[in-house]
Amino acid sequence: MSSRENLKANKLLELREICENHQLCKTEDTISEYRLFTLFFNVLDKMSSLKGNLKDSSLPSSITPPTCKGKEEYTKALRSYEELGFRYAAHKELREFCNSPQYFIPHHPVIREDKSTLKVRPVFNASFPDSSGISLNDCVLNGPRLHIDVSQILLCFRSNKIWIMAHIKKMFCHTKINREDYRFQQYLWRDNNLHVELQVLIMTFVMFGVKSSPFLLMSSI
Repeated sequence: MSSRENLKANKLLELREICENHQLCKTEDTISEYRLFTLFFNVLDKMSSLKGNLKDSSLPSSITPPTCKGKEEYTKALRSYEELGFRYAAHKELREFCNSPQYFIPHHPVIREDKSTLKVRPVFNASFPDSSGISLNDCVLNGPRLHIDVSQILLCFRSNKIWIMAHIKKMFCHTKINREDYRFQQYLWRDNNLHVELQVLIMTFVMFGVKSSPFLLMSSI
């Protein structure tokens, strides 16, 4: 192995240790969800650059329902997060966050006509840069890969006659983050009426699209 490869391997091991130690220190048990996690940030100077100003011209444009086909389903899908307790409107937090780094995540609908159940689903883009050119994904670590490949799972079926499998519904949504990190998982929304005041909403769970989420999710099982 070359010196460059050695350096890269050592760096990966170092980052893995940082992720695991941070996760171990910040994890708290809850009753109704799997675990309560915090996001871990890469470098503080990058984190402090996240402006998140509501007057920022680079804020996401997806603050009203899309005019394309499926806008009613998209609005319904976003509202379901609140009905299930996965999001809430920011009121007091706006005052708390105003002098701290924060981030607004843009979102858009993905329409799949071939799906029999969920034809429209919201997608959040944590790689969207703010006015400083920094995104949330620039500031979080990946964490080590914990999930098993499908090929490994299939090979396991050769060792026993009977296997039992289960599906965890809305798995990401049941893995919470710490309240101190809510400011990095905000998004903007306005219902069909353009005269309605713009809402700032907070996602309280580990979000799909944030690159640290798979590690946080898998380490909670």
